[in-house]
Amino acid sequence: MKIFINIIAGIAFIMQSVSFVLNALIQKKPECAINSLYSYFVVTAFFCSVLVVVLFVIMYNFNFKFLKIKILNCFFFLVGLLGTYIHIWQLFMHHDFVLISFVLLLYDIYIFCKILGNLLVKTGNAVKNGNIVRRELNLTERVEEKKHYENPGRF
Repeated sequence: MKIFINIIAGIAFIMQSVSFVLNALIQKKPECAINSLYSYFVVTAFFCSVLVVVLFVIMYNFNFKFLKIKILNCFFFLVGLLGTYIHIWQLFMHHDFVLISFVLLLYDIYIFCKILGNLLVKTGNAVKNGNIVRRELNLTERVEEKKHYENPGRF
């Protein structure tokens, strides 16, 4: 299954790279500053869309320690948001690469779930029965229980 998913990721990477290059080449000369900023935004978002595939392959196949760094996860989240914008834009506005855009949206969802999972674990929060429980409280309770067992006569 992993080989099949990686092959789909490779095809999506190639198709999105072609789309990125073609979109960069056919951009018109902007008439005002807003159009210029929007053109830069679209080029940046297309680049992030290509990076989404690379991030997906890294997060899906490997479990490196540096992938759990909070700042890096925030950067990945931003890249994923810009990539998601382009995938939705391609899917619903331009009707270009519909199947590839749909697959890339699924990759975005996987990346967001993985990043949010890393952020929840990294901040020390654990979700139990819908409630967020702090791990520090559990550590202090264990220390108090240990003291109670060592000296049962003292409280």
